[in-house]
Amino acid sequence: MCPYFRTHRATPEGEQNRHPMRHLVPQANEGLSADNDANQVDAIDNLKDDVTMGSSSSGAYETIDQVDEPPPTYDTIRTSDHIRLDIDPYATMLRPIQISQVHLGRPMQSSDSMICLLKGTYTGDKGRKVLVMLPKKDSTHRDFAAKYLEAQIDVVEKMRNTSGIEVPFGFIITQGLRQPVFEQPALLLSDHLRRETTLYENVIPKSKPNNKSIPTVYTGLQTILSGIAVGLSQLHEAGALVYGLDTSSVFVHTENERLIAKLSSFSESSFVRQRDRLAFKEGERDVRRLAPETIDSLKHTSKSDVWVMAILFWEIISGKQPYYNYYDINEAEVAILEGHVPEKPSDCQPKM
Repeated sequence: MCPYFRTHRATPEGEQNRHPMRHLVPQANEGLSADNDANQVDAIDNLKDDVTMGSSSSGAYETIDQVDEPPPTYDTIRTSDHIRLDIDPYATMLRPIQISQVHLGRPMQSSDSMICLLKGTYTGDKGRKVLVMLPKKDSTHRDFAAKYLEAQIDVVEKMRNTSGIEVPFGFIITQGLRQPVFEQPALLLSDHLRRETTLYENVIPKSKPNNKSIPTVYTGLQTILSGIAVGLSQLHEAGALVYGLDTSSVFVHTENERLIAKLSSFSESSFVRQRDRLAFKEGERDVRRLAPETIDSLKHTSKSDVWVMAILFWEIISGKQPYYNYYDINEAEVAILEGHVPEKPSDCQPKM
């Protein structure tokens, strides 16, 4: 049996059991020789003196009590709201594209006097079909148009939600500014409506495409209208506005045999308002597709965009030009300022 040692002095009550070296502390009720007892006690005493060096006279184990700190405590995270992540400020990073890698064709037909769309092929990505948005060469506001398109890229990079926005997959540099390069959509909304005037009866698919080159896609018209509304909401959340929202500025893609509409004509609000002023100065305003306050005082807000979106919806559903019953543009302008709105299409179903 291993010998036990008798203590040489009193131990404070309760200290012996919790001391980390209590297995070395002598215990009572063991009979040992006096010499052995003294030698062993001295050895233990020296060991305890080393451990308690610098302690006060209040107790042999005072220093050990002070270093015996409780484990650290941590706040419990109850919900995800307590978590804060450092997120990069840019949600979308666009790739730079060398202009020598893009083979461009002729500009697409457009009524826009400042910006043109050119179909092309991007040789750096297995011949991907692209659309490049550039200032028109003959535009008197070419420098402004380049800055307007650069601001459009800035808007996209700062957006968190882009499901209703035509997001460029890259950009080229012209005039020292970034100009957007888009993946070529299936078609523009204007082409879709022109080719398929009988595809929809407001909601229900009515006929198949006659042209076999057109994607065989069937969907409710509500899908397209919903995509436009979602895109406009996302732009407003980012502080942007649309310009010239019409059927030619809505790109249509196919996804799971559905038509997905995305907005492509927008920029930072200050640039859009400047375009309004330039269009007014040049006499190029399309008043049939402008909100009354924009016509009257060049005021352009998110509410103005909602008005224009409603006019676009009417145009899509009816298949007619807004305020078609006013042949003269000045008469149409007066009617809009007086509060006249297009009548509900006669064949518009209640669901729409």
